[in-house]
Amino acid sequence: MMPDDLKLGGHDMNMIDNTISMRVTIFAAMFLAMTLFIQQPVVLAGEETVTVRDSGAKTSISGWREGHKDHKWQEQTIALDSGKKCYTLKYRACIDPSHPGVRASEEGYIGMPTPSSANWYHSGFFFITINGKDIGETPLIDMRVTETGTRGACHMVWDTPDATVRVQFLVASGSDHLLSDVSWTAKPDKKIESVNVRFNCYPSYFTSHNRRQGDRTVITPRIEKHETTAFDLVPNEDLYLLYLDGVFDVAKGEGDGPCAMLFLPEEIASGKINISNYPVGTSLKAVPTAKRLRFAFWDLTGTTNAVAKVYFKENASKLQQELRRVEFLPESILHFNPTAAKAETDKFIADAKEDGVPLKAKATELLKKMTELKTKAEANDWSAAAEFAKAQPEFEALMWKLKIFALLNTP
Repeated sequence: MMPDDLKLGGHDMNMIDNTISMRVTIFAAMFLAMTLFIQQPVVLAGEETVTVRDSGAKTSISGWREGHKDHKWQEQTIALDSGKKCYTLKYRACIDPSHPGVRASEEGYIGMPTPSSANWYHSGFFFITINGKDIGETPLIDMRVTETGTRGACHMVWDTPDATVRVQFLVASGSDHLLSDVSWTAKPDKKIESVNVRFNCYPSYFTSHNRRQGDRTVITPRIEKHETTAFDLVPNEDLYLLYLDGVFDVAKGEGDGPCAMLFLPEEIASGKINISNYPVGTSLKAVPTAKRLRFAFWDLTGTTNAVAKVYFKENASKLQQELRRVEFLPESILHFNPTAAKAETDKFIADAKEDGVPLKAKATELLKKMTELKTKAEANDWSAAAEFAKAQPEFEALMWKLKIFALLNTP
């Protein structure tokens, strides 16, 4: 017989202790799982993640541009490594207090330092003008990582006098190229009359800098042109733009390899390419009705000219369709189903019994907030997308707590 002091209300104290111990162990294990879960993106079995690195905004006293020497400059880089290629985006501008509200650059404000410092130029490859004004002359109001997991993404946002302009970059796991989306929202009292973009590349090698003579070449499905010349694009026919150097070819043991880009013809009214014996410039004008512009960029470091030619000839149409279809909203927003999330939340609160009561108000508040943010983000509100990214880990952590309490309250 068990002594009376080891019984409570007719229950075996050892059994109670064992039950409590088991429940505590389950709770601890699930709490650990919850902690690990909310610190990592959700990845399905067999999927690889994109490695994302953000340097954060850094300032220094530097600069060589006349009028901005020894001024305060800001620089930030974000690297998106697909496992096949690592594309790094760099912002750099003078933010000196001597010219408040105005930014200055040296060779550009959006650079691509990797995969190669040549090709899409490391210090400035992407330029945007709205109503004839370069957005780089206005302050950058946000630059951050916007997605991690099987896709890696970031954005840059400018608040210009005429519009808020957002430039997004995206890579998928295992991909060899970088996707980009440029969108703008006019200020209430402004009308967008024109949007133009310009790109700058040094195909394969810095020829003049190294006192070498190359053979800059641009190839489209329609035409092949060599330095030095300029020609107009035909948007509906020039499905891809391949930039290479006939001298600095990996097949000859020279240079890094070519680079390339795609655009969507329905978004472009006209374009022009200027092939010098050093940089190659590409200028595109948006159609008046455009609300966004999309591009795909390749830095084909390590690839021969011959292989690059065949690749784009065979795959241009498919690649263009990918660019047209891709969704730049983070997958966490795309996959968030408010109706399903509410049903799941209500079930866990009910199953958690009295332990779920203190969490009900917070869960309801977060669910409402995320539903509203999803709607705004889908309407191209970049700040809503950023707020959703902040709220999601908190919501997931709360759901895990409810799941644990639901389990502990299951007979």
